[in-house]
Amino acid sequence: MAAVTSVFTLAYVAELLNQHPDRIAETSLELEPEDGFIHVHGCNDKYTPAFTAKGIENLKELLEIHESSRESY
Repeated sequence: MAAVTSVFTLAYVAELLNQHPDRIAETSLELEPEDGFIHVHGCNDKYTPAFTAKGIENLKELLEIHESSRESY
């Protein structure tokens, strides 16, 4: 397994995938650290969600699953 050398913020990923940040945040709740979803901690106990490249791929799959589920109704 290759070492993680960079991560991408939720805001960046939302823009990359042309999705609303709230949708990315909600969908990312289904991901675990081993899926490429992590929290980057800053000052005052604040953090921002972030994704590895693998995390972005896993997130895209989840978004597609959710979209196809909505279309079947």
